[in-house]
Amino acid sequence: MKDREDLRVVKTREAIRDVFQTMICEMDYDQITVKELARRARINRKTFYSHYTGLDDLLQQRQ
Repeated sequence: MKDREDLRVVKTREAIRDVFQTMICEMDYDQITVKELARRARINRKTFYSHYTGLDDLLQQRQ
């Protein structure tokens, strides 16, 4: 059944969103990089891009 999303995907997206929220509080949006976000979330940049097209996409999906 594909009704439920893979728990690994859910945890990865949560980690990305949590780290992004922390970084937004620490610095201006234009200073945030995918490289640093991925490092802090302990994922590969490729993993980030498999979920989002970029930081703008991540920001838009948060709203």
